[in-house]
Amino acid sequence: ADKLCSCVAQTGNGTYTGRFQLGLAGYYALSLAHAVPGGLCADYYDNAWLDGPPVSSRVDPGVRFRWGAGRLTEFGSDFVSVRWHGALLPGRSGLHTLRLIADDHARLWLDHVLLLDRWAARADEVELVVRLSAGAAVALVLEYAETRADAAAVLSWRIQPGHDDDGRGPMAEEVVPPAALLCTYGLRGSPIFGLRVESGPTAGAASLALGLGLAAGDV
Repeated sequence: ADKLCSCVAQTGNGTYTGRFQLGLAGYYALSLAHAVPGGLCADYYDNAWLDGPPVSSRVDPGVRFRWGAGRLTEFGSDFVSVRWHGALLPGRSGLHTLRLIADDHARLWLDHVLLLDRWAARADEVELVVRLSAGAAVALVLEYAETRADAAAVLSWRIQPGHDDDGRGPMAEEVVPPAALLCTYGLRGSPIFGLRVESGPTAGAASLALGLGLAAGDV
């Protein structure tokens, strides 16, 4: 089944609000997770294919690694892989330029959309431009594989002049900080299956109408 893009925001009182765009009526499953700020969940594998159980799991405060010829796991410096997963929580609104340095291979999903696939070819250095909203967390998965020689993985972001939506101007490039990263843990009872969404007539009391015709009194 297709995954739906959503935005989740904190309300400030210990609860959250979610917004989902549903294109079709039908039955859906809702997955819920507890998001803990301070870094991304990280699973490390002693193979280059993310195969089998990880040899170690931890929370990384950011993706800022230049291992060189050193070891990524207790025993592995070549033919190893990492999956970072959780959510990105921006503090600014606007077009963000994400910059990924990955030696050797990488795949990146944001809000369940595959934005970068350099799993077969070398990733090296790639930039992506995405629109993010302050306080609205979006799911993030970064998969990385090291095959031979030196290893590196760095994820940074910036806002270029004229790309901000909050009037605060550009943001200098920085490694995505721990405060903007969430490690997510699935909640008991999730996912919830069988949520039925139906199409139906417009409810006037719950609808908002806009347009020049309304302002002019033509309807």
